[in-house]
Amino acid sequence: MNHLDVETLADLADGRSRGAAAREAGSHAAACADCGPLLADLRRSVAAMAAGAAAEPPKGVLRAAFRIPARARLAAAVDAARTFVARLVFDSLADAAPAMAPALRGAAVRQRLFRAGPWEVEVLRSGGGIRGSVVPAEEPEGEPAPVRGRVEVLRGPRTLGAGPLDARGRFALERVSPGRCLLRIEIEGQEILVDALDL
Repeated sequence: MNHLDVETLADLADGRSRGAAAREAGSHAAACADCGPLLADLRRSVAAMAAGAAAEPPKGVLRAAFRIPARARLAAAVDAARTFVARLVFDSLADAAPAMAPALRGAAVRQRLFRAGPWEVEVLRSGGGIRGSVVPAEEPEGEPAPVRGRVEVLRGPRTLGAGPLDARGRFALERVSPGRCLLRIEIEGQEILVDALDL
């Protein structure tokens, strides 16, 4: 059986699909045990975004998105209970005070902060590498417990760099070629995905 692709389901979910093609796709989704639940998840996501609610994407949506060939090997790892897609909350280039922006455009260091579920991720691009840290978003009481984890930079099916997190959640990768990539972090049995990261 041919299933609907993610783009067709997304068009149905947000009302962009019209006419005979929309009716045919809607009929398929109504009868299909795979496409129907995915369409329902997408419609809930569209409704949450329209209402301004912050919501993690449903597991099925993430799985479908990771079927895109460049990320196919991550598809099996997506589990809504332990995978978080990071969202950008600060970029030193975009969020700098207007008076400082021209000076920062040529800066040797670019800082970005992301929020991913219970974690905050800092990524600094300097020289030919990246460094950063992964810390709990909420300040723990008392002395923070050491963390275990690993970071990996992917471009398509290729790994550009990988390394461990230290006990404080810090990482450093010496040489990472410039361009758009996916930063994948495993920490304490959870996974953080920082997608479309420009280095």
